[in-house]
Amino acid sequence: MKKVALLALMVLLIPGVIYAACSQEADSIRIHSAYNFPAEVQDIFPGQELTYNFAICMYSTDEALEDTICLHVVGPPDGYDLSGDINEGSIAILTSGCWGFWPVVVTASCDVVPCDYDTIIATLSFTNTDIECDLACMDVTVGRPDIDTLILHVVPPPPALVILQDTLSFVEQGVTAAYVPFAVCNSDPCTPGDYEWLITSIGYVGGPISQGGAQTIAGGDCYTVYGIIDASASGVCEYDTLTIVAWRGDLYDTCVQAIHIVEPIEVPLFTTPVVTILILAMILAAAVFLRRRATSRA
Repeated sequence: MKKVALLALMVLLIPGVIYAACSQEADSIRIHSAYNFPAEVQDIFPGQELTYNFAICMYSTDEALEDTICLHVVGPPDGYDLSGDINEGSIAILTSGCWGFWPVVVTASCDVVPCDYDTIIATLSFTNTDIECDLACMDVTVGRPDIDTLILHVVPPPPALVILQDTLSFVEQGVTAAYVPFAVCNSDPCTPGDYEWLITSIGYVGGPISQGGAQTIAGGDCYTVYGIIDASASGVCEYDTLTIVAWRGDLYDTCVQAIHIVEPIEVPLFTTPVVTILILAMILAAAVFLRRRATSRA
C-alpha cells in the first residue's frame, strides 16, 4: 500500500506540471522541523486514532507579503481515515514566519492487518489561481518538495475485556449504602459486545453480597459498576474484600478490592467564613432597620 501512495505522489512531480496555473507569492514554504510526523516508526492498532500537530514556515523577503498555503496528507487508498486541517478546506493565509498548528488525525480502520507496515505522506503546496488546494503547486524552489513521511506498524488490538479499580476504598462508618466502583472496559475499538459481571464480598462488613448485571459496551468504552455495601453497623477499622468477575463469551477478567471502614468526616457548620458572612448580614439588617426607624420618626 505504501508503494501506491509514493507512486501517486511522484507522478505529480513530473517537470512542466508543477507550476501550471499556480499562485505563488512567497519565496519558499517548509514543514517545521519540530512539528511534524515523528521520525520513529509508530505503532497503531485497528481502530486507533493518532493525532500530530504540524507547523508551517513561509519564507519571503517581504515580511508583509501574504500567500495561500495548503497542507496535503495522503496515504494508502484503503485502511486509514485522514482528517484534520488538511487537503481541501485547509487553505491558510500566511505571512513570513512559522505558524501552527494544523492537526493531522490518522485513524486506522478495523480492517488493517497486524504486522503490516504502511506509509502516510505530508507535503505543502501553494494554491492554484482559483485559490484551491492543488498538489501540482508544491514548492520545488530547492529542487524538491518538502515531504514528511509517517511509517506505521500495525500491532494487535488491546484486550476486549479489562477491569480497572482501586486496590483500596475507604467507607465511612454508618453509611447504609456505600458504592464501591469497578470499571469494566472494552479496550478494543473494533469489537463492541455484551458483558456480564458478578460482585461478591466475604461479608465482614454488612454481610456477604452477590450483585451482578449485564451491559453492552462499545469499543473503546468503559462502564462503571458498583458493589453496594451496608456499613451502618460496622466498627471503625474493619475490613472486607470485594471480588468482581466479568465475562464476555470466552473472555473473562477478575479483580479484588479491599474496603476499610473509617470515621465519618465531620462537616463543621459554623466555619470562619460562615460566621463572618452571618455577622455582616446582621450588621446590614440592623442598619436597614435603624434607617427605616429614623425615617419614620422624621
